Amino acid sequence: MKKVLTFLVLAVIMGLAAGQGSWYPQAVGGKPIQSDGGGTNYAYAIALQTIAAAESSDDDQLLNTTGGMLNTTTNLIVTSSGTYSTYFLAQPDVPRNIIGTVNASTNLSVKLTGTDISGAAITENLTWTAATGVKASTKAFSTVTRIDATLAANDTAKTLKVGTGDLLGLNSKLSTNTVLLAALDGTREGTAPSVTVNSTVLSLNTIDTHTAPGGKVTKVWYIV
Repeated sequence: MKKVLTFLVLAVIMGLAAGQGSWYPQAVGGKPIQSDGGGTNYAYAIALQTIAAAESSDDDQLLNTTGGMLNTTTNLIVTSSGTYSTYFLAQPDVPRNIIGTVNASTNLSVKLTGTDISGAAITENLTWTAATGVKASTKAFSTVTRIDATLAANDTAKTLKVGTGDLLGLNSKLSTNTVLLAALDGTREGTAPSVTVNSTVLSLNTIDTHTAPGGKVTKVWYIV
């Protein structure tokens, strides 16, 4: 009898162990559950995403050119490693959007190439048309592997800075803003964050907390 019980216990343990792969992680959203007043309700889960300590926006985290580097005869190519990496400064500290700043009115196109929070390849273009100042990407880049800058013909040399914005990347594709709250350094934000969602493109799901990150850990609770 003891042998039989031992065998059964071992079988249960092995079964539980084998089932772990299908238990975690699991998609829990959208399972129908019973309601008390008719109709069908659905069970969803509350996800807690922790974003590592992020600095506030830094306009030259990645690149800060001199006027002579950005001109109409030589397109600017900067990569994070290899031949064109001399002027590349640093990667974003966390997945977040990228900003470009030009020192004077210009016609300029900057192509950003990199990866999103999942490691998938992404690109985005920043464009200035007879404009100056800051342009910001809508996608959150985990890494930037290449920056291509092209000035319009007959334009004068300009200074270009490429840095980080305050939009932090979420790690889930959301079709609706289901963010419940955000906290910086353990303190709940009194004002709701600005949230952008996209059900098909992961890098377009971002959060902008009311308080600038300031080197603090950000925690976000949302329904998935």
